[in-house]
Amino acid sequence: MLGRNNFVEKGRRLADRQQRFTIRRLSVGVVSVLSASLLFFGGQTEVQAEEAVEEIAVEETVVTDEEDPAVLEGDLADEEPDLTTTEEETTEKEETPTVGNDPTLKEQGADILEDPDFGKEALEHVEVLSGEIGSRVVGTPGEAQAMKYILDQLSSFGYKPEIQTFTYKVKEKEYTSHNIIATKKGESDKEVIVGAHYDSVNSGGSVGADDNASGIGVLLETAKRFADQASKFTLKFIAFSAEEVGLKGSKAYAASMTEDQVKNTLAMINMDSLIAGDKKYIHAGMGGEHWALNQAFDIAKLLKIDDMEPNPGLNEDYPFAETGDWSDHAPFNKLGIPIVYFEGTNWEIGDKDGYVQTEDNGPIFHTGMDNLEFLNETYPGRVEDHLYSYSAILYNLLMNMADPASPSVDVPEVEEPEKPIVDGPVTPAPEKPEVEDKPLVGGDGAEETNPKETPEEPEKDMEDSGEEMMETAPESSAKSLPETGEGQGLTLLATSLTALGTSLLFWKKKQ
Repeated sequence: MLGRNNFVEKGRRLADRQQRFTIRRLSVGVVSVLSASLLFFGGQTEVQAEEAVEEIAVEETVVTDEEDPAVLEGDLADEEPDLTTTEEETTEKEETPTVGNDPTLKEQGADILEDPDFGKEALEHVEVLSGEIGSRVVGTPGEAQAMKYILDQLSSFGYKPEIQTFTYKVKEKEYTSHNIIATKKGESDKEVIVGAHYDSVNSGGSVGADDNASGIGVLLETAKRFADQASKFTLKFIAFSAEEVGLKGSKAYAASMTEDQVKNTLAMINMDSLIAGDKKYIHAGMGGEHWALNQAFDIAKLLKIDDMEPNPGLNEDYPFAETGDWSDHAPFNKLGIPIVYFEGTNWEIGDKDGYVQTEDNGPIFHTGMDNLEFLNETYPGRVEDHLYSYSAILYNLLMNMADPASPSVDVPEVEEPEKPIVDGPVTPAPEKPEVEDKPLVGGDGAEETNPKETPEEPEKDMEDSGEEMMETAPESSAKSLPETGEGQGLTLLATSLTALGTSLLFWKKKQ
């Protein structure tokens, strides 16, 4: 502790304390001035650089159109409905399924016979089977009479028909029926099966003119035409029985086929209920190949039969141009044999499944309306028109059918390329420049090139200098950046230091 009377020591200590305080105050002032200067000019530099980068970013994101102004951010919501419209337009522009244009038949060519008598003999057979014989229910004299009639006709054409006998049960009662088979040897051993069922029902007084004397009539007429006519493929004309009780005849024949016979069968053509429906159809089997169907439509076009249609696919259970497994084509379709199915009905009414044949009278088959008298009176000319169309198409299809696997048609195997194939000439993409950070753009047909990938940069601290931020901007935009004030800051700092040094010297001199 200091004594009261020691004034010299007390004055010296006071002077030293004032000197230290003054120096600290000056130091604080200098540091404050320097910090303020750095913060001011550094802040100005950072703000100016940020504004410059912001300006550049805006210039890069705005898309200029010569006709339309730039889209403002607030207007983006107004364009959302247009996206939906675009999707709808895209859906509408999807290609509509078509039939025909088979490449194998196009390559081979077709020799078409146009005969106005197509269908006339078929009509005569319909008149006998439905008029003279009547209903042909399995296990009845009608079925037996129909069988004899078909055998006699085929024999008269020069064939040696075979009989396939099979047994089955209906409601625990056993029945025996017969398939009738006539074979026409062709230039090729590959076979095409032409089938139709000759049995019928008698519900409502039906005599089965449409279902299915019409199919048998076309089969018999076609078999007669080929009796003395050379054919490309071996033809098997088969009249099935017991179709109406569960496809028993066609199932029996399909079950008897060996694996080699199945592989050797090029196609199966089935005809059922041809003359009553509002429209004329040709179908493929459910999930089966379409080449035979397409050739049938090509033949129809060459014959100028323009009103032949495929199933339009209005019922999602039955895809476009395909049919259900409710007739004698079904067992063959299950074996993987391509199917062509002729039928007259209307797939655009009812449940859109082909069961409602006419718009005016509904189903004709399995009713008392299934007779020639009713059909001719109610739909004049329909019977003759349908029989002509199906007879003409069947004959010309069998004459011109082209096997897609035939070695006569040179279809080179194309190996899968290592790179995707693009339309048009492929020009090599230019090499990527080392500096320019842009996607490469090729000419017409050039391979699409992804934009150059840039590694993500770490987020920068807000205290980074303007010089560091400028490094992220393109070189071309550096000239547009405003002055940062860096030179002015250095000048002012030098002036401040000079003044500070002068003050310290002056203070020391005063002391």
